[in-house]
Amino acid sequence: GADIDVKDNKGYTALHYAVEKGSLEVVTLLLDRGADKDASNDDGWAVIHIAVERNQEEIVRLLIKRGVDVGSRIDPAGP
Repeated sequence: GADIDVKDNKGYTALHYAVEKGSLEVVTLLLDRGADKDASNDDGWAVIHIAVERNQEEIVRLLIKRGVDVGSRIDPAGP
């Protein structure tokens, strides 16, 4: 099957984009299918960072409920 966590040239996964767009339905679907909730992009931003920065409160709650690493830090050097 296809890799749900495949990254583009910026290190974004489908989950990064779903969070960025604020699509709770797609975020839920990706998490249900096993997407890496702690994946970081090439700038060191994890999905939780994007959700917080975009004020996606429902998505932040969902990620926390699913066990996201709330202690992760943005690493400008990348992962």
